[in-house]
Amino acid sequence: MKTPSWLISPVLLLCLAGRTFAFTPHLSDSLRPTPGPLIPGWKQSIAVAVGTNGIGAEWVIHKNANLRWQYRAAVHYFGYAKPSTINLNAESPLLLIPTVQMSMVRAQADWHPFRRGTFHLSGGLALGIAPRYAARLVAEQGIRYYSINLSEEEFGTLEFELRYRRVMPYLGLGLGRAVPHRRFGVSADLGCFYIGSPRLSLFTDGLIESTTLPDELPNIERNMKNYSFLPSLNLYFRYRLTP
Repeated sequence: MKTPSWLISPVLLLCLAGRTFAFTPHLSDSLRPTPGPLIPGWKQSIAVAVGTNGIGAEWVIHKNANLRWQYRAAVHYFGYAKPSTINLNAESPLLLIPTVQMSMVRAQADWHPFRRGTFHLSGGLALGIAPRYAARLVAEQGIRYYSINLSEEEFGTLEFELRYRRVMPYLGLGLGRAVPHRRFGVSADLGCFYIGSPRLSLFTDGLIESTTLPDELPNIERNMKNYSFLPSLNLYFRYRLTP
């Protein structure tokens, strides 16, 4: 029996279409793009930092063709507010309440003088975000010292605050690569920030206000002008993002 010619064309088209659909997954797999680095030609890593700057997170990049330079961007946060007691005697404790808060963003470059070594020199800038260095002194139980008896309100309050510059240049050195050769790595940095001479503000009331302490403020600032550097020691736990 002879097959009609009008039936051959649709059957042939269906067969060809079936073969095409059968091979489509294989073609799409071969044409599927492979994921690459976020910035082509640059190796990258991320890190968690702990140290005198508090806790932080960091992102690092360096050019594949230049292993000597590595570029870093980081954020850090440090806070401290634990009260401490100063005992004049058993009946007259003074309470010192600190408020230390330091948040910063930092940009930094590392230079490796030895191409295959881990020792590096660093330089960069940090910007302080709403920093606060303050303390408050109160006598919650009053003062009883020999023949002196003062209530908390009569003794008064002493509050002082230090203000430093917000833009802080940084210089330091360290061991370890910011972009490790392997998937995981550890590095350490030691350096200091230049924070400038501090400015001191003072608030007093009660008996403390009648002392000469407020008048000594310029002398205190003068004596503190050499405290212009903030030491920095940090340990980094790194994870390499790129192959």
